Amino acid sequence: MGIEDPIVVDFDRPIDKFSVKISTNPEVEMVYHNTDNKNQLSVLPKDPLPSGQKYEVRVLVKEETEKDTAFKEIYFSNFETPPLVIAPQDWEKDFGLRLEQAKKYTRARILTGRYIDVNLTSQIMSIFDQGKIVDAFMISTGKKGMETPKGNFTIHNKTPRAWSKEYGLWMPFWMAVATDGSFGIHELPEWPNGYKEGANHLGTPVSHGCIRLGVGPAKQVYDFTEVGTPVVIY
Repeated sequence: MGIEDPIVVDFDRPIDKFSVKISTNPEVEMVYHNTDNKNQLSVLPKDPLPSGQKYEVRVLVKEETEKDTAFKEIYFSNFETPPLVIAPQDWEKDFGLRLEQAKKYTRARILTGRYIDVNLTSQIMSIFDQGKIVDAFMISTGKKGMETPKGNFTIHNKTPRAWSKEYGLWMPFWMAVATDGSFGIHELPEWPNGYKEGANHLGTPVSHGCIRLGVGPAKQVYDFTEVGTPVVIY
């Protein structure tokens, strides 16, 4: 539930002469907003809800002149907040659907500033700003035996075009994640003749440890990111 997606209760008549409250189990402190015509109530939790939590919701009403003990339940429902991590078997096989799934269900692990979120299971990178998802992209991380390290990292340096002496390839929109530059984020590797490697492998771990992005998304993430931006890989 967010500012764009509150609980909305519609009434068949104005409620200006009634008291209405929303009761939840577990209990959540709510913020209420009534429309000008007094027949629709929007409700939001005061603080972000934890992931993977089930809630029961009850709408209770009484006339303003009645005692608080006169509240009567007129509606019951329930919902569950999305899990922090989607189970591997629950990710969509179609990459387009998987990206939409990631945009809807990926929860920020850092709520202040900008950060880069890398999910090795789904092979998706999401970028966040102030706890809100900005966009998500298919990636290709390290293959078996050369896995991309998990953990909390930082962007240490960046350059629009880096050269890999070890592999003889260009790495456009390079951003170093490891302090020693041993792995980072970059666009699909480019051979000296201009050939882009790995476009068909986005969504599959095939790299030597780096995190590859497609043409377009790599520049978007590069422009979004400053040196010092956190990177969370899990």
